[in-house]
Amino acid sequence: MVKKVRKKANINDFNFLYMSLSDARRELERRWNDKNLREKVEKFFSEIPDVFSHVPRAVLSRHIITPDKEFEVFLKLAKKIKLNPLGLEGIEDKFCTVNPDKVAFGRICFAEEVRISKGVENYRKTDIIDINGSEGKKLNTIKTFWGENLVDFHHRLLDDYCKIELFDDFEWMNAKKIKISVKNYYRFFFGFFICHGILFENFLRNKEKEFIESVVIPEFKKAEKCFGVKPLIVPLVDQKYEDSLYWSSFHPRFRKNIKI
Repeated sequence: MVKKVRKKANINDFNFLYMSLSDARRELERRWNDKNLREKVEKFFSEIPDVFSHVPRAVLSRHIITPDKEFEVFLKLAKKIKLNPLGLEGIEDKFCTVNPDKVAFGRICFAEEVRISKGVENYRKTDIIDINGSEGKKLNTIKTFWGENLVDFHHRLLDDYCKIELFDDFEWMNAKKIKISVKNYYRFFFGFFICHGILFENFLRNKEKEFIESVVIPEFKKAEKCFGVKPLIVPLVDQKYEDSLYWSSFHPRFRKNIKI
């Protein structure tokens, strides 16, 4: 008898994490109306957050929700499938200079001329905080060079752009006495997207390989095993260009909000 060796999840074939936009929308509707599945998820959480309890949501999860280019894409996709958009935040997380997503909150990048498919990407960058001096500080304690709280700055940009409901899932988990570690967080995080919403996200192949293999894939599989269906995740942007700086850049009109 030949013993089968279970193949380890490969970073190059992790498209199984995603669903198409249309398939995810249809599946969400089916699951939302599955009383037994919803009860199972709500029992897992003990109490589902109020933002998920009334209608299914389209969700973007970032440390700070800000109106950069990927946010614009997110709103268009949410509108296309007629779901109320929701921004999940974690503003008490720590600033880290080796994390490009966090650096982008303090080094504002304006798109001057961008044609990604042609390899043309020109940007103008402006530091609004002391990047190196902010290392290790909580995002919601960092001040801009003109004294404004960094989170308040990005929310001010957001208010200038649109109105969207925000929810701090870190804060909610702390209030519920849920001990948060990286893996434990993702275990609960993926639970939101079983039948209460669709997550719009790109897990970056080139930048997040180790993290995807060690955390995302195992916790995704645990959620799938626990509930019998996989979390609903749709690529936010074209995967061919997902590493482009364009998605974290801002329209030049936002320069007026920088007070230096």
